[in-house]
Amino acid sequence: MKMQVFRLACFMGIAIFSLHAVGEARPWLDPPPDQPDLDVILKRTGAYCDRLGRSALYFVCREKIEEESQYRIRDSMIRTHGYLPPAVQKHTWVYDYQLIKRENRFEEKRLLLKENGRFRHKDHARLETHFFYSQRSILGPVGLLRTENQAGYDYRIIKIGRAAGRKAIILEVHPRDAAPDNPNYGKIWVDQENFSVIKIQVDADSLAGYSRPRRMGAAEAPTVTHIYGIEKNGLRFPSETTFSQKYDYGYRYRSVKKILTGCCTKFTYSDYRFFTVEVDVKIKGDQTR
Repeated sequence: MKMQVFRLACFMGIAIFSLHAVGEARPWLDPPPDQPDLDVILKRTGAYCDRLGRSALYFVCREKIEEESQYRIRDSMIRTHGYLPPAVQKHTWVYDYQLIKRENRFEEKRLLLKENGRFRHKDHARLETHFFYSQRSILGPVGLLRTENQAGYDYRIIKIGRAAGRKAIILEVHPRDAAPDNPNYGKIWVDQENFSVIKIQVDADSLAGYSRPRRMGAAEAPTVTHIYGIEKNGLRFPSETTFSQKYDYGYRYRSVKKILTGCCTKFTYSDYRFFTVEVDVKIKGDQTR
C-alpha cells in the first residue's frame, strides 16, 4: 500500500513539473515582437511588386548557363569489376542577355559568346539548353504578390530565415482556386527590412509544361529556385536561377541498363549594365514621381 502511494505521489509530481515546464516554455513559442504581421508584410511587399510591375527596364547582363546530366551504368560486369562510376555530361553557354520592358511590352535578346568553352559569336541566338529554360525571371515576384493578385492566393508565414546574405521572412503561397492561367507559386523569401523579394522556390506543380510522370518512380518533382541578389534603384534583379531534377528509369539494350539519375540547369547573371531603371510611383492626386 505504501509503495502504491509512493508511486502515485511520484507520478503526480512528474505531471505537475511537466505542466509547469510547458507553462514556462510557452512564451518562446510566440512570434518575435518585432516581426510584422502577415497583413503588413503583404501590404508592403505588394507595394514593392506594384513598383516592379510598373517599372520601365532596359539592361544587359552576362548570362552563364551550366547544364549537367548524370547517367549511372549497370550491367553484369559490375559483379566482376565492382561499381562503375556515373557518366556525366556537361554543357556550358555564355550569352549577353538583353531585356527591354516598356509598360506591358517585353523584348528579350541573346548574343551567344561561348559554347563549351569555345568562343562563338551569334546574334539573336536562342537558348540552347536541353532540359530547362528561363524566361523573364525578374518578374517572378509580380504575379505572386502584386496587390491586385493577392486576393487569389492564400499566404502563410513559415519562419524567419536568410537569403542572399539578408534576413528574410519566408512565406508559403498557394492559389485559392486552381486555374490554368495561375503563375508559379511556392515559397517566397521577403526582406525583413525593405520587404523586397529576395528568393522564390517554385512548386513543381505550378510549372508551365510540367506534368507528373505516370510511370512509378520515373521522376521526382523538379526543384526551381530564383535568387534576386542584385539591387538597383530599390528593385532586385536576378543573380541566379537553378532547375534540378532526379530521375530513376531505365531500359535494356544489349544487356546494358542506363538510368538517368540527375540533371541540373543553372543560370548565373552578372556584370549588369543598366541603361534604364525607371520606377513610377502613384501618390495622392494622381501625381507621379
